[in-house]
Amino acid sequence: MTAFRRWRRASMKTAALLIAVALTLACSTSSQPLTSTEAKSPPARGYHNLISLGPSPGVLLFGGDTAPPRVGHVLGDVWQWRSDQGWTEKTGIGQKDGYALYERNAQRVVVLVFETGGPCGAPGTSSVCSTPRAFAPLLENWTYYPAKDSWTQRDTDQRPNFQNGSAAAFDTESGRLIVFGGETWAYDPAINSWAKMAPKRQPDFGAYAVLAYAAKQDRVILLGGEDRGDLSDIWMYDFNHDTWTEAHATPGPTARMYATAAYDARANRLILFGGLGSGGALSDTWSYDLNTNAWSELKPKTSPSGRARHAMAYESETGNVVMFGGGDDPFHFKNDTWIYDPATNNWSEA
Repeated sequence: MTAFRRWRRASMKTAALLIAVALTLACSTSSQPLTSTEAKSPPARGYHNLISLGPSPGVLLFGGDTAPPRVGHVLGDVWQWRSDQGWTEKTGIGQKDGYALYERNAQRVVVLVFETGGPCGAPGTSSVCSTPRAFAPLLENWTYYPAKDSWTQRDTDQRPNFQNGSAAAFDTESGRLIVFGGETWAYDPAINSWAKMAPKRQPDFGAYAVLAYAAKQDRVILLGGEDRGDLSDIWMYDFNHDTWTEAHATPGPTARMYATAAYDARANRLILFGGLGSGGALSDTWSYDLNTNAWSELKPKTSPSGRARHAMAYESETGNVVMFGGGDDPFHFKNDTWIYDPATNNWSEA
């Protein structure tokens, strides 16, 4: 699940450079329609949601942002990936973005919209190109039904004011969206309500961390984040007992933020790829085995290019991990699709 989350504070170490480049590009917004470079692939993006539809086949892509020259273009489109069909575009909700979660029992996707935005001067945005992005806050709730390819709008929730860089993951056993940003919050989509949790201890906050749900352990796993150490610093959250526990795993990946991980249900492990380290975008692939509490670098023969702000999800039908988009930085997002096959320990571009 993607962190909340904008590159407006991508890293204090690089903020000045990013703002300078963004200001140069901010008034060069393209008037061309937003289309994919390939008819069968979603447009390039970062910060998006990629959701497993298991046990139904495929994964679902929602939202995200484009890179320049379309500065401030929020995406609310929907695409479904199936290994036997590739990408298929579905019905979207316009320029709206936020958290997305999949309620397996109800077979529906719930989207908590946080913002809207388009090119400078578009409806709902500032008419003056004086900021890196023309985002506008927006609080809306929507439900998407994949089987019907239809949306319904829900009542708006009383949403907490999360820190920028907070991360979220959906706990399928409890039916709660867990959000961590220095505080721990749980959202119940069944009653459209938030609860502030009160664990006795919890991790230090690190912006743009990975939060992923491990079904067999029934735990939400926290990895990395800005100004945190290497990823052997693993924390697990148990909603039913409202406790965070440090795992003290074997030495793992170097420190990073904007990484992404998907839960491999067959092997009970997390597959992690990339992120932003001290030297730039990373291209390493790692496995965190929850059975042994151990990290392993997988070192596949073929691998995607280094990237951050990408998204990954587990395709339950094939047992593969699907990855889409992201890029070296917020100005160079990709529209490539990569598949990781655990059986062969290899990435292949779709």
